[in-house]
Amino acid sequence: MASLKKVWLKKIWMKKIWILLFALVSANALYSDVFEEVVSKIKDKSLLEQILYLDKYVEEGSDVRFFILKAKNEIKSGDFIGAAKTSLLARERFGDSSEILNLLGLSYFYLNDYEKSFRCFNKSLAIDNEDNFAKGYLSIIDPYTKPSYKNIENTESIDIAGLLEEFNAKYDPADLKNSYVYLLNEKEVEIIDSGRFNYVVHCVVKILSNDGVGMFRDFSYSYNSYEYKADVLRAGSYSTELEFKSINPKNIVNIDKNSSSENSFYSNRKYVAFPFPDLQSGSLLEFKIKFSSTGKTLSPKLFDQYLFSSSVPVSTARYKITYPGYLKPNIRVIGGDVLRSESTDGEKISEVFEYSYPPVFNLAYESVSIYDVSPQVLVGFYDSWDEVSLWYNGIFERAVSAKDGDLDEALLKELAIYEPDKLKTVEKIYQYVQKNIRYVALELGEGAMVPHTPKEIYKNKFGDCKDQAVFMAYILNLFGIDAKPALISTIDNGRVNEEIPSPYYFNHVIVYIPVQNGISSEIFCDTTSSVTQFLNLPSVDQGVRGLVVDKSGAGFFATTPVIAPEQNRIVEIYKAALNLSGSGEIFYSETFSGSYSEILRYSFINRSEKEIEGYLLDIQKKNFPQLKPQNFSLKGAKEQSGPIEASYSAFEKNLASVFYDGRLKIKYTVGNLAGFLNLPEKSNFDHRRDFLSSYYKMIEYKAPENYDIIEGEVRNFSRENKYVYLDFKVDKKEVNTLTFEFELKFKKRTIPKEDLPELHKTLNEFTSATTFELTLANTKDFDHIGFYESLVKDYELKEAYENYIRKMIELRNYDKAMEVSNRAISKFKDHINFYLIKSSIQFDRGDNKGAENTLLAALSVDSKNVEIYYYLIDLYKKSSNDMKLEKILLEINEKIPNNPAFIGETTSFYNRIGEYQKAVDFIKSAIEKDKNNSNYYSDLGYSYSLMRNFSEAERAFLKSIELDKKNHPALNNLAWLYCENNVFIKEAIGYSIKACELSPLNDAYLDTLAEAYYLDKQYDKAIETINKAIKINPNYTYLTQQLEKIKKAREEMEKNK
Repeated sequence: MASLKKVWLKKIWMKKIWILLFALVSANALYSDVFEEVVSKIKDKSLLEQILYLDKYVEEGSDVRFFILKAKNEIKSGDFIGAAKTSLLARERFGDSSEILNLLGLSYFYLNDYEKSFRCFNKSLAIDNEDNFAKGYLSIIDPYTKPSYKNIENTESIDIAGLLEEFNAKYDPADLKNSYVYLLNEKEVEIIDSGRFNYVVHCVVKILSNDGVGMFRDFSYSYNSYEYKADVLRAGSYSTELEFKSINPKNIVNIDKNSSSENSFYSNRKYVAFPFPDLQSGSLLEFKIKFSSTGKTLSPKLFDQYLFSSSVPVSTARYKITYPGYLKPNIRVIGGDVLRSESTDGEKISEVFEYSYPPVFNLAYESVSIYDVSPQVLVGFYDSWDEVSLWYNGIFERAVSAKDGDLDEALLKELAIYEPDKLKTVEKIYQYVQKNIRYVALELGEGAMVPHTPKEIYKNKFGDCKDQAVFMAYILNLFGIDAKPALISTIDNGRVNEEIPSPYYFNHVIVYIPVQNGISSEIFCDTTSSVTQFLNLPSVDQGVRGLVVDKSGAGFFATTPVIAPEQNRIVEIYKAALNLSGSGEIFYSETFSGSYSEILRYSFINRSEKEIEGYLLDIQKKNFPQLKPQNFSLKGAKEQSGPIEASYSAFEKNLASVFYDGRLKIKYTVGNLAGFLNLPEKSNFDHRRDFLSSYYKMIEYKAPENYDIIEGEVRNFSRENKYVYLDFKVDKKEVNTLTFEFELKFKKRTIPKEDLPELHKTLNEFTSATTFELTLANTKDFDHIGFYESLVKDYELKEAYENYIRKMIELRNYDKAMEVSNRAISKFKDHINFYLIKSSIQFDRGDNKGAENTLLAALSVDSKNVEIYYYLIDLYKKSSNDMKLEKILLEINEKIPNNPAFIGETTSFYNRIGEYQKAVDFIKSAIEKDKNNSNYYSDLGYSYSLMRNFSEAERAFLKSIELDKKNHPALNNLAWLYCENNVFIKEAIGYSIKACELSPLNDAYLDTLAEAYYLDKQYDKAIETINKAIKINPNYTYLTQQLEKIKKAREEMEKNK
């Protein structure tokens, strides 16, 4: 159900990719790492020296950290092109990662390539859609600017003083770590009939930090625009004297916030948005919004759910419902000390549910939903679950029964199934829908609940969950197989309260195939995951309660299956044949099954088979730098689902640590098992794993001939409890051959919070017992020459590093640069260079408003950062926005007074727009504060020259030169002043020569000198000088005109001789 269906595929799988990468890289930590040594050597060097030093490690290296460090330093130094090239090299070598994409997007942003920057941040968000850095940049690049008119009514206020007094009596704001709190969080519901209602949200908020200011400065509140329209009744802030100041009604807008997922289109979900200006830490604000029924509904009977708790403290949470007396709503209060009262007004009944200081739930690292833990009120009008089932079955059956002969013929021809085995028939149909109907979440009017017809779905080649369920059921019916919808609430969506029937709990629809002729057990199918194997389910679908429609159209609750750990499995085989220097031939294979293969396949989306091979190869090259494509084999990656097997072979260094006396040391550990399992040490709630899993690793070392263990020991070790099975075995097959085997199986999906410490203890004990070092040595004759020859040959290392952003800019892939920039800002919120890159990209792409918003966002982080103002000044200059330019110049001179650069910019601005007196007055005020600043007098002289005030201009220029004899702008401008007025030309030549000596490649200075020679009738020198200027700036037609003028004068002089 698209209105209910959350976009969970990428969120779940891409978030888990890091668990998988942990498994991929954990097999070998046996080669030496010089990164820390290099960092230590260069930490005290300048940025340029560090970049130059890192170059040699980025030439052919295998450690991505060098690339990342080099790119960061290039960004810090302002070499954004270099940073982009380095980042692109990193991406080419190591594949996509959030950090590389962030750096690349940031570089594009600073280079004003907003399109590439946007793509980089989007791709980063596809890897981890909780990357706030990427989200932040994307929100700045593509701001929400759709206007909408709303009306504000000054409704009666409430007892703000009383609310504030209650809060202060309960809390000390200094003790609260939240950025804001609710003094009041109230929802008033007015039931119209059993299917429609209006509601009002009324909140009073106290801001506690600058983060809170940022959250409410540009405030928005979401609602379903298909069923409701929004009106802001009251919105504003309070002064310290508690006087209410309303916001500007013109600033109230309706906006869409498009999902970051390419698989999602949302239209019903809108936001009523308005800014709260002049907020600061300690501010009080109030808003009251009415959502009125449009008369349209997605379900024939209404449902409402009010949560008393949230992630921030609430002083008073109140829910009020008013309904006609003839209606009998089903109301349920769950959890907490909720006070309930009832009153009657004529034919209407009102019930109020109030909770003072409800519990606060910070669920950032928890595996439960706020819907599962918060005290709440549920209101529904459905009489039974059968009523829900019959209603939705009617919708579903109307679509499934929309028979079309042409469609049937086309489907039967495409499928070409002549399989007597019904289970195999179901599997082929399942795979056909997976492959041919792309999942796209849709919330378009009533389409949020009502699926398209099979013909429409077939034509479109895409559909949401309910569309895919309809389409699969339709095809199954063609083959005589009965199928029904199953409405489920995925793991991330909260549990269903079976006492209050309603379809609104559910966010997903899958197919249920009951037991029937040829099918011996019930089957649940979810085709929205295009990579999930038949008879498996995506992890978010597993073990959840669902409403299944039976043959009669009525419904029953069933729990979806949880896939066994043996099906979600990683198998790694590692074999190494060591030589005398600890290097040698390796063979490495890994097989991913079940959910792990799904994780990989999601990372393969839109990649060719060759790109997939390169992607996996790059991951392994972090451990095995010498891996080559010709040594790589990949099986199953292009299959729709099922296991994926990759194998590698290469000659690698540092497979074992080597001593100069020839000894070899093998280090082994199973690693951080809790980290691999993503298992928290403690939790406020029971911890739920995404899926059950198993893992097997076998490592075999074959040492050189005559090598044997001389130090260290290892033994078999096992542990098992109701949650995990752990087993480690060692086998010495030959004198010089050792084999280690490790097996892990996670058997329970939910771990009670009280059992987490004991489970961690078990994992740590196992890790400790299976962590060891073995020293091997040649127990017979040792070939010293052979050993050192091998050592010299194998360890001629050329560390190489990549940089993502550099390459992307080189390829002009600006969308990627934008994407990385957004993530960079999300992750490194205080790193101003990220904002500057992004604004540059936006400007180059013509998005002046976006660039401005980005820079203003940067100012909210660091309001006195000089670079931000430089960029704003440049933006307003290039966009010819003099009004904003003047405003920002005056603002920065006030915030950062006595800054010569900004003073010069301000003076130049007034000169450019012809406000010469303003320029003079401004620079004079600067001189009063710094009477020995040569540049100020130079600027003053220039402004006077524009005013045609020769004497004051000359006086200022001479004073400037007196203070600094090397001030070449003053020297040049004084010379030009004399030339303009055709006085003191010899002196003009002298000043101009000095200016050109100080800045020999300045074509303007050469033009001044040429003009002085011209006025002095030294035409040959004038021609020689102007030709130098033309060589520097050949496209400047003015210089060519000057040359022609001088030549003509020389010709006239020669004629008159």
